[in-house]
Amino acid sequence: MDRKYTQEFTLLNAVTATGRGAIVSGMKRFYKDWTCEVTLTGAPTAVTLAVEGALNSTPVSPMTGSGGHIFTAEEIGQQKAMFEIIDAGAFFMRANLLTLTSGTSPTVTAKIRGIEK
Repeated sequence: MDRKYTQEFTLLNAVTATGRGAIVSGMKRFYKDWTCEVTLTGAPTAVTLAVEGALNSTPVSPMTGSGGHIFTAEEIGQQKAMFEIIDAGAFFMRANLLTLTSGTSPTVTAKIRGIEK
């Protein structure tokens, strides 16, 4: 089955410290499934990213589970990860970088698209 995606939304743009990004909105339709792509630089040794969402303007619910997406050694080595968030509808969202350890000036960029089924 072919998938169609929404426009791309940037949740984090080359951030260098843990914490929450800005709230992103602008979804023209309601989507409950998402694909998130994360790019790393600076060879960090540990990364954990949560995506939070809500139906109103203040994301409070973790869409990736309370622990977020914990990057595997392979994802860190490739400096890229892609994961899906299923059955977690939201009109507003933000990323929360929970862990960013070591490396040489590491950065994290996270982008997300809704999946139209």
